[in-house]
Amino acid sequence: MAEHLLAIDVGTTTVRAAVFSPTGALVCVAGAAVVSRTPRPGWLEQDAGRIWRSVRAGVRKVLATAGRAPGDIAAVGVTSQRTSAVVWARSTGAPLSPMVVWSDLRGVARAAELRAVGFFLAPQQAAAKLEAIVADVEGGDELRA
Repeated sequence: MAEHLLAIDVGTTTVRAAVFSPTGALVCVAGAAVVSRTPRPGWLEQDAGRIWRSVRAGVRKVLATAGRAPGDIAAVGVTSQRTSAVVWARSTGAPLSPMVVWSDLRGVARAAELRAVGFFLAPQQAAAKLEAIVADVEGGDELRA
């Protein structure tokens, strides 16, 4: 019977996976560093494909270390950077853009425009950055149609 819990944490600086026993005791944890890049002032990006590979590797490692199979997991908890955003190809699951990190400021102008017409949002929120992200994706015009 599935009783263990799997936790996945995709943070700004690390990706971690952990297995917990039915009593809540930590069985094992694995992690990997997340590399960020700043292609322009105020921008902060991460390699979305690399993050996904790190998550999968971490899950495999903690399950193996704990001597557990996926069927032994009763529930999975996931936490992430919240307002980070990435554009994925529905057909392949591959990222089309880098992950634009929560603290990235490319949405400043759009957030101001949206606030001027009554929407309350901060420049760091994904909604303010999404148009800029899609505009940088090859073929992004077709994505907006």
